Amino acid sequence: MMTAALGFAAAENAIFIFEPLSEGNVTESLITGNIRFIGASLLHTLSSAVIGVAMALSYYKTEVIRLRDVFWGFLIAVVLHTIFNLFIIKEHGGTTFAMFGFVWISVVILMLFFEKIKHIHLNKIE
Repeated sequence: MMTAALGFAAAENAIFIFEPLSEGNVTESLITGNIRFIGASLLHTLSSAVIGVAMALSYYKTEVIRLRDVFWGFLIAVVLHTIFNLFIIKEHGGTTFAMFGFVWISVVILMLFFEKIKHIHLNKIE
C-alpha cells in the first residue's frame, strides 16, 4: 500500500512541478517540489500505512472484524489527509511547521503500531 501511495504522490508532485516549469519559473518549481516532496509524499505514505496497519492488526480476526477495522483505518486515513489539507489551505507562516510536526508525530505513532504488528505475528508463530 505504501508503494502505491508513493507512486501516486510522485505523479501528483510531478503535476505541481511541471506547471511552473511550463511557464519558465524554475525557482518556483524547485521550491514547490521540495515542499511537496517532504509533505505530500510523507502524508500519502502515512495515510496508506494507516490502512495497512488496520488490515494487519485484524488479520487473524473474523471477517466482520476485519471489515470493520479496515473501514476505521480508511476513515482515519481520510481524516489525516483532510487535516493536512486544511493546514495547507489555511497556511500562514506558523502553520507550515505545525503541519510537518503533525505528520512526523503521526509517523512515529505509526512506527509503534508496526512494532505491535511484529509481535502479533511472532505470537501466532510460537
